Amino acid sequence: MERALSSFLKFRLDVREHLSRCLAADPEFGLAHCLKGYFAMLLYKQTSVAPAAQSAQTARTLVATATAREQAYVEALEAWVEGDLDRTLATWETILADYPTDALALRLAHLKYFWLGRPRDMVASVERVVPLDPADLWATHAVAHIMEMQDRHDEGIAWLGELEPHWAGGNNLLHHLWWHRALFHLERREFEQVLDLYDRRFRDLNSPLAQAQPDYHTTSRMPHRCSSVWSAMTCPSAIAGSSLPIKPKSGSAIACRRSRCRIG
Repeated sequence: MERALSSFLKFRLDVREHLSRCLAADPEFGLAHCLKGYFAMLLYKQTSVAPAAQSAQTARTLVATATAREQAYVEALEAWVEGDLDRTLATWETILADYPTDALALRLAHLKYFWLGRPRDMVASVERVVPLDPADLWATHAVAHIMEMQDRHDEGIAWLGELEPHWAGGNNLLHHLWWHRALFHLERREFEQVLDLYDRRFRDLNSPLAQAQPDYHTTSRMPHRCSSVWSAMTCPSAIAGSSLPIKPKSGSAIACRRSRCRIG
């Protein structure tokens, strides 16, 4: 379970493998079934709600005599499955009130605040985070957001470049981090670098990461890839008087146009 949690916190590809081993070793571990339900909901797919509900039901039975914290985790999952996000967040915050260093509750709450666009709550949750782990992809991502909002483009490129050696084994969040780096280059009007990141990182369909998570690569990351290359290709250039600063490479333009059609 500890390995599954560590992989989840660091956005590693092997998280489901560790959780499967945990459940195989102890099929009656209620919190592990709850975590399985969380992972299903984090896919943000309608088809994942039913499996998550099943995990919640199984977990509820198994935590009947467990600690109040474990029961609270199951209650939060049940609320999430039902679409009651306020109750979900309130339950995680209750856990954090009693256990301020509970990394799972902290990460889940921060993720949900992020996707709901609640920056004040998100910042409040970040302030409770322990000192940065250079291999923590989400913490790296949070700082990248701050640097982008503060127009610290040079620092952002240096920040991501310094931490990239620690990203081995990361999951689809790597695409998003490379996209953030492309944004910094875009702000500096370094269009070649933007399209190079697209060709080598965003849309490398033969990479081990894309092969391991093809669904994430072709759907979740598509808007990021498309927005980057489209911006680089059509960014107005008042000085040069051209709307196409450079030639697209490796079919990037065609791929982007097709992607825009698919995703609306």
